[in-house]
Amino acid sequence: MRLPTFTRSAGTTTAADDEKTEVRPAVTPRDTVSAAPRDKVDDRTPYATSSTDKTTEVIERPAPPAPPVVVPAETGPRPRTSFMATVGLALSVGAAALVLTGTLAGYGIAVAAIAFLASAAGFVATRHRHVSGKFDALIGMLVGAAALIVGIMAVSGELSWLGTDASTVGPAREWLDAQFPNWF
Repeated sequence: MRLPTFTRSAGTTTAADDEKTEVRPAVTPRDTVSAAPRDKVDDRTPYATSSTDKTTEVIERPAPPAPPVVVPAETGPRPRTSFMATVGLALSVGAAALVLTGTLAGYGIAVAAIAFLASAAGFVATRHRHVSGKFDALIGMLVGAAALIVGIMAVSGELSWLGTDASTVGPAREWLDAQFPNWF
């Protein structure tokens, strides 16, 4: 640790003053200096010796260490979205649309199964560094699983309003036309 040094003069210090420090020889306490006459001892400081023993030597200070260089951590490539997560999300939305038509529920089940597997593969791919898309994969898995369950229930006849023999697109269009006349 470097301690600050101050000059006794009222002027400012220069760079040369900061680089040099005055080193004085070790002094002995007053009671051990019995051989020196009393008039030759400097009374201003308690441990001073005679004025002839005071020699100063100038020693240059070592240069302060250079500040550490901050190297940014390697971040690698930009994150990219998992292709399988995106494909799984798109297929699951398509599978949900196919299942909700009623007549295409069988095809919707097959597409929902493929969408669920693609989304699961995309979810696994997001474990790698710099691969994003976990939310897309999760939504794709949820929508694909819901389309798969609703499609199986529609084909087996568990849902009264949805089945392979009834088309829900025509009645949905008629209901929308009744709610919003002359809009479309």
